[in-house]
Amino acid sequence: METKPGIKTSEFWITAIVNIVTAILAILAVRGMVTDQEAELWVQLSRALVAAAAPVVIAYTTGQYAASRAEVKAIAANYSLTASGVVVEPPKPGVQTTEFWITAIVDIVVAIIAILVTNGAISGEEGELWVQLVQAVVPPIAALVIAYTTGKYIQSRATVKTLEG
Repeated sequence: METKPGIKTSEFWITAIVNIVTAILAILAVRGMVTDQEAELWVQLSRALVAAAAPVVIAYTTGQYAASRAEVKAIAANYSLTASGVVVEPPKPGVQTTEFWITAIVDIVVAIIAILVTNGAISGEEGELWVQLVQAVVPPIAALVIAYTTGKYIQSRATVKTLEG
């Protein structure tokens, strides 16, 4: 599986936002605009807010990505199949696509790992190992789940067709 460049990872953005807030608060503290205790309180607040907002933002962007992938697939399918005169069913909603679920699961777990690293529960190296493990394990598990559900669907359709006639 391909590794994303650092700037495209949720860990990068969580760390960047918290570090920017920390730097601004350090400057304010040095200039006497806030006390050290107030600055530390704001840093803790920014960490908590970023940690709470990150999964929501990641879920939203993952949903948008999945929706756009479904739209691209539908356009490609309609273009090629319409030319041959075959009627195409409407595309699946993004949440029903494998891309959505693989991306969502990986991004949510990566966000949790980023929160653990940010809060010092695990080291950055441990976090990177966990991210690599999740990226390696989720796609094969998703493939097995898809194969199982596809088999069940085919079996249920065969049963319905048998009962119909």
